[in-house]
Amino acid sequence: MVDKFDRRCLDLRKDRLKGAEAEERFCEIMRNNGFKAERLQPKTTERAAAKIVKGERIVVGDVDIRTPDGEIFNVEVKSKYPNRFGSYGMEEYRINHYKRYEELTDIPVIYAIEKTGSSKDEIIPIERRKWFWKSFRALLKNPYKTFWGLTWMDSGKKRVPICYFKEEWFNDMETDWWE
Repeated sequence: MVDKFDRRCLDLRKDRLKGAEAEERFCEIMRNNGFKAERLQPKTTERAAAKIVKGERIVVGDVDIRTPDGEIFNVEVKSKYPNRFGSYGMEEYRINHYKRYEELTDIPVIYAIEKTGSSKDEIIPIERRKWFWKSFRALLKNPYKTFWGLTWMDSGKKRVPICYFKEEWFNDMETDWWE
């Protein structure tokens, strides 16, 4: 049974297009600030972006970033509004992949969110949206909650554990660097 408040997984094609557009906006922000940004998702059409690291297939975030001084980090980009509890979710299996990627590469994985509104009914125009980000390593130090919910997995809907992180745990990208 699907929670009546669960509005995920209604249209895969639409969700992928929304994600690609957010990734492009994120990359533009990074490039405008002197960073090199490479989208990884366009390299795969049916599955999440992944890399083979030390013989393991690891799901990675949507974008690789290189700073002007050569630092590298990976970013999972989402365009979304917080749930009714002021939190943003991420599938537990993905977080486990991101943690493993960090273990194998020492490359941090960041969760970046383009806030689209305070609810589905209140949409903020793109030019006025705020971006938030934080490393998964830092987010996981907080007392996050996990609940079952729907997600796209292997081009179909699946119920999986989803971890929720409070909006106030993130940094505003305009003013604060991730930690």
